Amino acid sequence: MAQQSAATYLDLLQVSSRIAALRNVSLESQVAAIWSGILNYSFPLDQGFLVRAEQSAGQGQLDLLVEQTIFVEADGHVRNFNLFVVELKRPALEASDTAWRDAKIQLEDYLRSLHTPHNRAGRLFAAVGVGRYVWFYEWDMQQGRAVEMHAQHLHLKNDAQAVQNMLVFVRDNFR
Repeated sequence: MAQQSAATYLDLLQVSSRIAALRNVSLESQVAAIWSGILNYSFPLDQGFLVRAEQSAGQGQLDLLVEQTIFVEADGHVRNFNLFVVELKRPALEASDTAWRDAKIQLEDYLRSLHTPHNRAGRLFAAVGVGRYVWFYEWDMQQGRAVEMHAQHLHLKNDAQAVQNMLVFVRDNFR
């Protein structure tokens, strides 16, 4: 196994052990538990982030949403800004091109409904997680579609540093 060059979510036993235990017969809820841990590690509560599950959006319920709560001095109000959406599927679908395509279409429906003018600089990021793999996107409002941020699926264990780097990029660049 390759040595990790910096801290990642794999340093958390509750995440790394669940990734190791994931099998093709595992349920989507087991994938959601892994992603909940990954997101809570990458988007800390003490920095104003909150991970929300099963939120209504578009024609359905998105799996996970990361928002940031900030105080807006200009109007004196506290606001919650959507910044990252994750759509999840069970591991049995990892090799299914149809599942990946359908998940992206579903994700785009959610992103259309969440991308609002109050979402600060307008940047909204997303990911499709199918079992042990993930693909990251940025919402392009002009094109009305999610644009891939990298060239291939990333593996949660084998590409943990790349996945963590993507999450740090999202956290630091949504504004």
